[in-house]
Amino acid sequence: MTKAICNEIVLRKNYLGENPIIQTIYFGGGTPSLLSVAEVELILDTIYDVFEVDDQVEISFEMNPDDISETYLKNLFSIGINRLSIGIQSFNDDFLTFMHRAHNAENAKNSIQLAQNVGFHNISADLIYGIPAPNDDIFLSDLDTMLNLNISHISAYALTIEEKTYFGQKLKKGELKLASDDFVANQFEILISTLQQNNFEQYEISNFCKNNLYSRHNSGYWLQKPYIGIGPSAHSYSGFDRGSNMPNNGKYLQSLLQNQLLFVEENLNKKELANDYLLTSIRTKWGTSISKMNALFEDYEKDFSEKILLLQEQTLIYQQNENIILTQKGKLLADTITEKLFIP
Repeated sequence: MTKAICNEIVLRKNYLGENPIIQTIYFGGGTPSLLSVAEVELILDTIYDVFEVDDQVEISFEMNPDDISETYLKNLFSIGINRLSIGIQSFNDDFLTFMHRAHNAENAKNSIQLAQNVGFHNISADLIYGIPAPNDDIFLSDLDTMLNLNISHISAYALTIEEKTYFGQKLKKGELKLASDDFVANQFEILISTLQQNNFEQYEISNFCKNNLYSRHNSGYWLQKPYIGIGPSAHSYSGFDRGSNMPNNGKYLQSLLQNQLLFVEENLNKKELANDYLLTSIRTKWGTSISKMNALFEDYEKDFSEKILLLQEQTLIYQQNENIILTQKGKLLADTITEKLFIP
């Protein structure tokens, strides 16, 4: 698989045009810690051989607390990994058991402290809110523990249940009861206020950081920067079209052994480009540029002026330098607002 991934990098060197400068590299969307450090280094070496890489490149690596050891972290650090994204989710053993996580609360705390001791200072931790509970005590405790660990970035997501998963089946059978919308919304508001009081900036609905340590990689997605996705099922965006790799390991390996790509490309029209930009940008602190929407889809501002004005009157959005930005109230209704502003 590692050799196939390296081969794909070589074969797709022209996807982003001539001489692109790579500013971020992200190992994730799966379980990259299954790779040996030598395999990670081989992939990095291939990227550096094929592309020009920025001197200040952000290289992120996703890990779960149960994957982390001091030796593995030291070796990752030594080959240039400079940012970790750790799937903490909670520091409560009951919640972790409920979510079928392999680690426990002690693993979660130790993983962050171990990474810091090795030398990682740019660490992001995932946190889940809206888990069914009698009150907010466990969530408040999770937030307090996270803050005491002194990390620079937190990604917080409401618990969601996918239909075909284990939890989806339990929900369908009535064996699982989700928290109410009001309970989830209240925890979201607690999250925002608590992190703001502790000098975190909410730069995207689910993402908070201190000292301007934004995830440069994810910010690239939200701001519609082109990117290449490597590996089975990986998605790419050139700035004009998007595409995805074959979601099948065996077929992916077979095609790359023959120097062939199973990449399905989808050309985007102006309406689709505009809606894609709106969907991601509206969630960020920078908001959606009306002038960019006009450039992508003629007369956008004219056609949507009444809806924009109504959302402003409802204090769900405000305008700053021609950008539409969500208010705190609007962040609770982001999906609804996006739907209203979509080009049908």
